[in-house]
Amino acid sequence: MTTLRKALADGNLEGFIKEREAEGAPDGDADKAADLTRRLAETPKSVKRTSKPARSDD
Repeated sequence: MTTLRKALADGNLEGFIKEREAEGAPDGDADKAADLTRRLAETPKSVKRTSKPARSDD
């Protein structure tokens, strides 16, 4: 298997892409990414604020 770095160095990016396409992608990866993105976008601002560090009283 050729790595992306090696394919770029050899100037064989199209061959690298063809290898990856031949391997196929696991089902559901795009769906999981879309779900995660949607959940992060829908997180209430109050939850985001509470995860920031508190100011110091020093």
